[in-house]
Amino acid sequence: MPKAVLLKNYGIPNLAVPSKKSADQKNLSLFDLSSHHRAKTALDFAIKMRDPGFNVFVIAGSRTGTMEATLNYIKSNLSDVPPPCDLVYLNNFKEPSKPYFCKFPTGIANKFKEELGQTIRKIKESLLKNFADPEFIKAIKKEEQSVEHMVQKTLDKVRHFAVSHQLDIHRAKDESLVIVFKTEKGFTPVEELPDSMQKKLAPLLKKIHEGLASLTQIALSEGDNLSERLDHLKRSRASEVINPHLEKLEKAYATVNGMQEWIHAMQEDMLKHLHLFLNTQNDLKKKDEVSLDKWYAIHVLVSNDGMSHLPVILEPNPSYENLFGSIKYYTTPMGGFETDFTMIFPGSLHKANGGILVLRGEELANNPQTWHFLKAALRDKEIRIEELYRVAGVPLLEAPDPQPIPLDVQIVLVGDPKWYYSFFFADDEFQDYFKIKSDIDATISIGPKNLEIISCLLQEYCIKELKYAVESSALKYVISYGCRLANHRKKITADISVFKDILKEASVFAKTDSKKSIRQEDVVHAIEGRHRRNSKFQDLEQEYLEEDLIMIKTRGMATGQINGLTVQSIGSETFGSPSRITARTYMGRHGVINIEHAVDMGGPLQHKGVLSLEGFLKGLLAKYFPISFSANITFEQNYTGVEGDSASIAELLAILSSLGNVPLRQDIAITGSMNQFGLVQPIGSVNEKVEGFYYACKRQGLTGTQGVMIPKGNETNLNLLPEVSKAIDEGKFSVWSFDDVFDAVELFTGLESGHQMFLKETDKTKETVFGKVYEQLRFYDTELKKRLLDTEMN
Repeated sequence: MPKAVLLKNYGIPNLAVPSKKSADQKNLSLFDLSSHHRAKTALDFAIKMRDPGFNVFVIAGSRTGTMEATLNYIKSNLSDVPPPCDLVYLNNFKEPSKPYFCKFPTGIANKFKEELGQTIRKIKESLLKNFADPEFIKAIKKEEQSVEHMVQKTLDKVRHFAVSHQLDIHRAKDESLVIVFKTEKGFTPVEELPDSMQKKLAPLLKKIHEGLASLTQIALSEGDNLSERLDHLKRSRASEVINPHLEKLEKAYATVNGMQEWIHAMQEDMLKHLHLFLNTQNDLKKKDEVSLDKWYAIHVLVSNDGMSHLPVILEPNPSYENLFGSIKYYTTPMGGFETDFTMIFPGSLHKANGGILVLRGEELANNPQTWHFLKAALRDKEIRIEELYRVAGVPLLEAPDPQPIPLDVQIVLVGDPKWYYSFFFADDEFQDYFKIKSDIDATISIGPKNLEIISCLLQEYCIKELKYAVESSALKYVISYGCRLANHRKKITADISVFKDILKEASVFAKTDSKKSIRQEDVVHAIEGRHRRNSKFQDLEQEYLEEDLIMIKTRGMATGQINGLTVQSIGSETFGSPSRITARTYMGRHGVINIEHAVDMGGPLQHKGVLSLEGFLKGLLAKYFPISFSANITFEQNYTGVEGDSASIAELLAILSSLGNVPLRQDIAITGSMNQFGLVQPIGSVNEKVEGFYYACKRQGLTGTQGVMIPKGNETNLNLLPEVSKAIDEGKFSVWSFDDVFDAVELFTGLESGHQMFLKETDKTKETVFGKVYEQLRFYDTELKKRLLDTEMN
C-alpha cells in the first residue's frame, strides 16, 4: 500500500495571540524580539566600544521596519551620553581662503558668536566716539600743523632769497609752485620771459629750484613721519578702546583651545584695518573691503545646543555634498561669484561627528563615488570639503580651502543581505571599516513573549497612526497570517511593516462600514483584496487551462506524462502553476536526454536535478546489465526556460511510466527534488504550488480525488489559503507528503513499486512497476546485444 501520508489541517495556524496590551509592556521595540537578539547583541557591543574602525552593518529585509527600530534603539542606548562639542570655523585674517577649525564646548558656539557680534559693535561705537573726541582731534591737528609749519618755514626761506633778486614763488590754481619775475606791470612767470633774460637769471633759478627740491624732500620725509606718528597715535588710542573688550571676551572663553591666539590675531587685524570701524556706512564702497559682520565673526558649522545625547543622524541620500558638506556662492552686482568662510555648509558627517551616522546600504551602493571618499575619511579620520564639480574646471584664485575637521563618528549601515555581501565581496577594504555584523533573522519563532511583543507593537500602531482600535480576533488573524508570509508553521515573518500595511488596508474597510475598530472580517477583506490585485496573470493562466490552450489533464491516467508544479514571478505577483512533463523512452545507451538543457532553456539547477535522477536510475537499474535505454524528457509548452530541481521526481516518474508502460494518475501533481538514493528533498514555494494546482482542478471541476504530493520536509511550510484548506478538510482536494520516490511511484500508479528486486534477489516477474521496467530493460539489452553481434559478424 502507498506510504504517502494524507495531510489535514494545514491551513494558516490559529495562534494564541494576547488580546490586550500588558501594563508592563512599555517602550517595546523590534529589538525585543528573539529574531533580533543576535543583532541587538552586536549593536550593544558596537555602542559600548565606540571605535571608529568598528562600524556596523545591520542586515535586514528592506521592508522590515528595521531602520526606524534601529534608530530608536541606538538613541535609547545613548540617552545618558552627553553630546559632543560644537564645530566652528574661524576667519583666517592672513589667508581668508583657509579658515581655521575650532571646537567649542557643547552649546557654547552660538553664545560666543552673539557675544562676539556685540563686542564688535561696541568696539565700533567706542572707536567712533573716541576718534571724534575734541582732544584727540586737537592732538591730530597739532601733529599736522607742526609739519605744515616746518614746510612753510622752509618755503619762506626760499621765497626770501627769491624776493631779494626780484623773484617770487606763487601758488597756481592747481596748488603747484611757480617762480615769477617782478616787473613794473606785475609778476611774470619766468618761463614767459625772453630767452636772454632766462639765461641771465639761470644761476638764481638753479638755487631756487634746489631750494624747492629740498622743500619737497622735507615735505615727503615729514609726511611719512607724520603718518607714522598719526598711525601710532591712532593705534594707541584704538588699543586703549579695543583691549578691554577683547580681554573680557578672551577671559570668558580661555578654555577654548586656540581661542586666545585667534583673538590676538583679530586684535592685530583690527588695528591694521581701523578704517573698517571708522567708516559710518555698513557696506563699504571699495571692492576689497568687507563688512565687519562677516570679517570679524565666527561661522558655527554645527551647534549641539539643546541636544541631550550623542547625535544619531540618518542621511537618506548619501551624496558627496550631503555627507561631506559644500561651499555656496553668491552673485555680485557685476555678475560674478564670491564666497567666504561663512558660506561653508555642513554635511551629515559634520552633524554626526562625535556620534553615530546611519545610512541605507542600497543608497550608499548607488553612490560609488561617495563610498570612495567615505573610506578615505574613515582611514584618515578627518572630514575634507572638496568642490568636486570644480576638479576638472579652471582653478579659481583664492578658492576656499577650509581646514579639515577631525572625524570621530561611528557608521551604521542598514540594508538587505544582498547589499552586505555585495560590499563584502566587491571591496576588500569593506572588512577593514565594517567589522561588526548585526544580523536580523527574517523570521520570528512563535512563542508567548514574541507574540506579546508583536501584538503590543501592532496595537500601538493602530491607535497612534490609524486612530483605530483593533479587535483581538483581527489581531490574531493578521499575526497568524505571518506564518504564511514566513513559509513556516512555527514562525512568523519579521517584516512587521507587512502587518502594518494589512491593518492600514483593513482600516479602510472599517471606515467604510462606520466601525470604531478593525475587525477580523476587515483583515480578511484586506488580504483577499491583495490577492485579487495581484492575481491577474494567475487568472489568465487558469482561463488558458480551461480553454485547453495550456494542455493540462486533471483527471484520468496517461503513460509517460505527469503534472509537475512550477512557480512564476511577474513583478509583485507570484503564483504556482501546473506544467505537463513528458518522457519518451526507447532502445539505446544514451540514458536521460534533457531537452531543456540541450536547447539552453534549462538552468544549471534544473540540469543538476536531471543528472541526480539519472544517477539514481543507473545506480538502481544497471546492477544486472548496462543501461539499455534512452529517454527524452521535457516541460511541454515551456517557452521561457526552466530553473530549479523541484521537478526531478516528476521527471523520474514520467521516465519509469514510459519504460514500464505504466499509466500515471493525472489528477495528482507532484513537487520535490531527489538525491541519487531516491530520497525526497524539500523545495521552495510549496504553498503557491499546491494552490496553483488546486485552482487548475477547480477550473476543470473538482472530483474529490485530486491533490498534490509534497516532500515530507515541507509539511512545516504549509500555510494554505482558507479556500484551499477548507477544500482539503471537506475531502474535495488532498495533499500527501512522502519520504522517497517509491512512495510516489505507488500512489501515482496504484501498483507496488517492486524496487526491492533491484536491492536484493527477489522474484523479478511480480506485477510491479519496477518489475515491468526490468522486463523492458532486459528486452532492450537483449536486442542491443543481438544487433551488436550481427554488426560484428557482418
